[in-house]
Amino acid sequence: MKLVFLGTSGADGVPAFYCNCEACREARRNSRFSRTRSAILLKGEKNTLIDVPPDIRVQLIREHISDVERIFLTHWHYDHCAGFGDIDFYVYVKRKKPIDLYLHEKTMQSFQASFGYMGSSFNLNQLKAYQPCHFKDFTITPIEVVHSVSGFGFLIESNIKIAYLPDTYFASKRTKEFIRNVDVLIVDAAFFGKSIFKERRHMSVDEAIQFRKEVNAKITYLTHLSMHYSKPVTSKKLEQYVKKYRNVKIAYDGLQIDI
Repeated sequence: MKLVFLGTSGADGVPAFYCNCEACREARRNSRFSRTRSAILLKGEKNTLIDVPPDIRVQLIREHISDVERIFLTHWHYDHCAGFGDIDFYVYVKRKKPIDLYLHEKTMQSFQASFGYMGSSFNLNQLKAYQPCHFKDFTITPIEVVHSVSGFGFLIESNIKIAYLPDTYFASKRTKEFIRNVDVLIVDAAFFGKSIFKERRHMSVDEAIQFRKEVNAKITYLTHLSMHYSKPVTSKKLEQYVKKYRNVKIAYDGLQIDI
């Protein structure tokens, strides 16, 4: 199996249509540094999506993915859930049977309120924190995160253990213990500098690096990178910045790791 970073940006993508900061200029010059909204794919005999951002159609085409078996949702924010229309068409036109969707109870309520007309395309499965879901090639367990709405991160266990926390501000003691010593930590690092939000919803690059120490992760990938909230930073500069930290890497759209 492989884990594919479908998207690695914050809520507005890089470049943003309205922005001319150095990070957005870098991304316009070189598409390698462009970032779509955060999501990952567990790619195997059957494909599993974690989150359905507004860019999902472009992301799946880019990765030559034509079938999805199941979907897990972290939370109900636009940048993580606005692509359900594309999945609805996939089910209606090609799949011909509902797709399993796993989500928090309150997120389920939001889905039904917003996309209830798609109900025949999805089998809704309520997730509970720390209760695992077992599949042929892996196990995935929802874990509590500190964010502005009800939602989850996920612990993925296959040949290795991966903690995926794209939207969080640190985490509870229980979650830290639950993911301690993971092989791979994929974690929110929205800001290069101080948060622009009044409420703490995301971590900065420095805070994400500190968090990786707290859970003793072997390798850490920084994701949900806004690049231009707070203090703009180019991908090249950010790569240089994290070099001083052992086993800390910057995630990019399309990056794949063996799991």
